Amino acid sequence: MALGAPTFADEATPIHLAEVYDVTPGVSATHEVTLSTDAPLLSEQCQSMGTGARATSTVSVEVNGVAACRFTWDLDDSGAEVLTVDDGGVFHFHSVSASLLEGFSSPEALASIDSVTLVAHASEIVEASAGGAITSPGASTKKDASTVTWTRVSDDVSATGTVDLEATAMPASPASPSSAAPASREGRGSGSSRSSLTLIVAMTGAVVALALA
Repeated sequence: MALGAPTFADEATPIHLAEVYDVTPGVSATHEVTLSTDAPLLSEQCQSMGTGARATSTVSVEVNGVAACRFTWDLDDSGAEVLTVDDGGVFHFHSVSASLLEGFSSPEALASIDSVTLVAHASEIVEASAGGAITSPGASTKKDASTVTWTRVSDDVSATGTVDLEATAMPASPASPSSAAPASREGRGSGSSRSSLTLIVAMTGAVVALALA
């Protein structure tokens, strides 16, 4: 390509992402990503991308009046990729937002995460990283859930809280210390992490191609 020739890279396509982590600590977890661009994304495009990324479910939604895609993954090992629970019933959450942004970065696309929301059922979020707005179960629209939302996210976010062990029917010690420790961080990039992070990142090329078509 001639150096002086105009390219699409001169005007990077904005890609907007919104993450929702819906968890019942020690029981189940899902990772939802809503993807939108300035141009509408057709249902067929959403389904194609969702199939390629092995999403558990794919639906078409509207974001600011523009058709967009929403993908949901059921996370393996009760969400060990993003959440661990201590024997005492304290959970530790850590998002994969930075890696998500990195995966969508390219000369053709300018990715941003508009928001990250953690919905923790049968739990009480007591602390969140900078910028997180916590809503207690009593005030939450999710009857049994505590929520925290971050906006304009550019890095991983984290939160800690307490788990109602009776409500979640968790055993006192869900895993031995030797097996539980590696799951919190070393599990990233392999094993269960491939059910969400790696496959979401793998969608990048297809998304950019569709947006520029």
